[in-house]
Amino acid sequence: AARFTEAGMPGEIYRPVFEECLSALQWRHAPQAKLEADGQHRFLPAFFHTLRELARQGRDFTVVLRTFGVDLPEVASALAAFADGLHPDFPIEEAIQDRIKRLRPNDADAQWALRRVDRSDINSAIQLCQYAAHLGKEGLGSDLSDAKGVLPAVLKVVDEALITKLVSAQSVLGIRDDYFFWTGHAHRPEAGKPLWITTNDSLVQHIFFDDNIHDKANDSIVAVRASAPVGDSSGSCFHSVSGEATRQLEGCLLVKAQPTVAIRQMDYFLDEIRRCEENFSLMVQDGKLTTLLQPSVGPTPFAGSLAANKNALRGCLAGARLC
Repeated sequence: AARFTEAGMPGEIYRPVFEECLSALQWRHAPQAKLEADGQHRFLPAFFHTLRELARQGRDFTVVLRTFGVDLPEVASALAAFADGLHPDFPIEEAIQDRIKRLRPNDADAQWALRRVDRSDINSAIQLCQYAAHLGKEGLGSDLSDAKGVLPAVLKVVDEALITKLVSAQSVLGIRDDYFFWTGHAHRPEAGKPLWITTNDSLVQHIFFDDNIHDKANDSIVAVRASAPVGDSSGSCFHSVSGEATRQLEGCLLVKAQPTVAIRQMDYFLDEIRRCEENFSLMVQDGKLTTLLQPSVGPTPFAGSLAANKNALRGCLAGARLC
């Protein structure tokens, strides 16, 4: 893979794109450990450009950093440096300093992790836990049937409705998702990174960026979970939507991020947000969004076996890929 674009290799035709990306990622300032490494940007410049432009537009938004990996400390540190006005490519003018400052995470903001109560059960209850330290490479562990090694949480939110309130109340939040739960349940949509949507609430739009989103009904890195409509007397219990519905929500609530485009086009994420907002309005008006957010009638089919305010924007923006 490291030689894919070299002469004589299958990807030789993409060499100009590769070189353009390398040039765009070159750090052209004095060393800044939180923002660069080995002479290159640690994180896509378009990420910081997007945050600054949304602040300039007076948008009300939350940044939720989602990852299966161990990179939350580095991402949070870079975001803090940006919010402190330390990024030389993105100076913060006085008019938006307060808006940008609110995006500065503290250590605790990036020490959350999602876990299922019973990891062997794909429909198990979901908890959001805050730990005293970041989880290591193994996360919650690869053995879904083993509950003995679960770390004690400093803080635990056990109701999905309360999780959504916590996320909405924060300016920035970093969440470690459960990679082994997703792979252990064959990448089925219900096992992915949960995205909570309140049906018929058109005041808040969630946009989940991830470069691993696929156009497949039985394979999704995002688990879209919808609640009862606003004002519904049945309560706020969340349910999984179908894999097919999840697939159709790309371009509205989900975006398959294109890193090579984001590297070369500074407005990439802003353009995708605009596309999602336009589709969101259309799908709200014609009722399609409400239809897609109905409960899944059964488990998503899969191949293989299980292994042991419209003015508000809720975005999941995660460094090199806006989650």
